[in-house]
Parts: sequence; structure tokens; C-alpha cells
Amino acid sequence: MRKERKVISEGDIKFIMDVPESVMCYKRMLGNEEMVVFGNMSGDVVEVPLGAELKNRLLGIEIVIDNYEESGTIEAAKVELKPYEFLVLGNVR
Repeated sequence: MRKERKVISEGDIKFIMDVPESVMCYKRMLGNEEMVVFGNMSGDVVEVPLGAELKNRLLGIEIVIDNYEESGTIEAAKVELKPYEFLVLGNVR
């Protein structure tokens, strides 16, 4: 996938800090591609409230990678992650 989507290996990275302590979140951007990565580092279900920046970024976005067969919930105001779930969302801007 890295060869197909250069944004994964070459894109600028910006960590999103206003997420729960057990969640790692960052976005990668390159040209007209963007990816947002959510990683739940805990054994509990975690809700990640989406600030204005992430809400706007998630419009028209698709799930690119998920380590669960059925993804957590993605809504307009939050993303719900299952225990140890990593979710990669991507779009073309």
C-alpha cells in the first residue's frame, strides 16, 4: 500500500493532540491526498470527540485500513474505537 499511496511514507505528518490519553491520532498530507490515523492503545472502547478540524477533514473520507472486520463507529461528532483498534481513513482532497 505504501507504493500505491505515497502519502503513507512521504506525506507531512501532524499529530492531533486533543484526543483521549489512550488514543494516538495523526494526519498525513501529500498533494491532494490525506489520511487520518486513529489508534486505541487501551483494552477499552474509547470515544474520540471530533473537534472542528477533524470534522471537516472526515467529510467524504473512506476506511482504508482497519484491524477489525467490523469497524468502530464513525459519526459526525465522534469516532468510537474498539479495544486496540487502529483505523486509517483516507481521501483525495
